[in-house]
Amino acid sequence: MRNNIVMNSAKAQFWRVNMMVWVLFAFVVGDVIVRQIENTGPDPKVVYPLLFIGFLTVAARTYIGSRRPEDVFTFTPLLTGLDIFIISLAVYVTGRRDSPFWLLYFPLLVSEVFTASPRQIVSMIGLVGILHTLSSLPLRNPADYGALFTRLFFLLVVAGIARSVSKAHLQRVRELARLRERVTLADERQRIAREFHDGLGHTLVNSVLGLELVRRLANRDPEKADTMLGEQATTLREALESMRYVVWQMQSSSETRSLETQIRLFAKQLEERASLQVTCELPNDPMDLAPSVEVMLARVVQESLTN
Repeated sequence: MRNNIVMNSAKAQFWRVNMMVWVLFAFVVGDVIVRQIENTGPDPKVVYPLLFIGFLTVAARTYIGSRRPEDVFTFTPLLTGLDIFIISLAVYVTGRRDSPFWLLYFPLLVSEVFTASPRQIVSMIGLVGILHTLSSLPLRNPADYGALFTRLFFLLVVAGIARSVSKAHLQRVRELARLRERVTLADERQRIAREFHDGLGHTLVNSVLGLELVRRLANRDPEKADTMLGEQATTLREALESMRYVVWQMQSSSETRSLETQIRLFAKQLEERASLQVTCELPNDPMDLAPSVEVMLARVVQESLTN
């Protein structure tokens, strides 16, 4: 369950980043149009195809995220590599080391490190370093080498900071998920304790009083005493089954007892208690539900089968 929460958080983060990517793409398009109007931009025959390819990569990322969210993180490395190549090509055709488009590496790296694995981050940074170096050639003097090294250094630093922020965020999400589970389990155990006191305790008290009455009637009315004794035995057996279930609930946790497992157990208990054949049909895939919702649904199923 905690893994599902973390994954949902990562997907939400993807959509926030995806919106920022569209805004950034619109800004680049606007900048190119302004430069073309001022006759200071690169050759339109070169820059417009690059913009079209960039649009396709952003659109593909959005399409995969909306239509096939389970494949978002599978295709992200491929799309990111294509983005790095396009940015490097844009740097090469718009002034090489003097091109302002090298700044696009920053939002790209920052957006991707939030969902990429450490190995993917290293690969991305290495690819940026190689392609940006190639797109900045030729380097004629030490100042050019120093400028290139400075750019790569700050790209590495910013990516590292973004990764640290991402790890801190995911850790906070995990801690909140664990806290929610603990609160939910604590509430459920309090409810079980009330059931012990109000339900099982009341049943045992009544059984004790009934057995006292049976003892008094044993000599005067043996037949009635035998009937009452059978009733109390049935009541005590039901109380024992109730106690076993309550103890099972107290020993269970959302990590070891899924909702599907609980429902199957309820069905099995009904079969044993009522001598019925119960068919239990559940989805093949685990249901992605919050712990509190699982507890509530389990309680609803239990009460429905009991009544």
